[in-house]
Amino acid sequence: AAKTFRLPQSTVEIGAGLAANQGFYNLLLAVGLIWGLAELCPDVLLFFSAAVFTAGIFGSITASPRIIFVQVMPALFAFI
Repeated sequence: AAKTFRLPQSTVEIGAGLAANQGFYNLLLAVGLIWGLAELCPDVLLFFSAAVFTAGIFGSITASPRIIFVQVMPALFAFI
């Protein structure tokens, strides 16, 4: 995580709990997308793709612009 987010190791250790919480939210988004695919439900897929897209925009503003390429763009392609 230190290398990915370009943070000192001490900062990563302090934020480990927050990172675990963020990871759990990401898990919920992934489960929602899998559910939408399994049920072939466009409304569920649209909702969870929009959530991923919105979280990516927020993350690109608050954390790293690189998030646009790894989170926002794939969610945008899912809309198409």
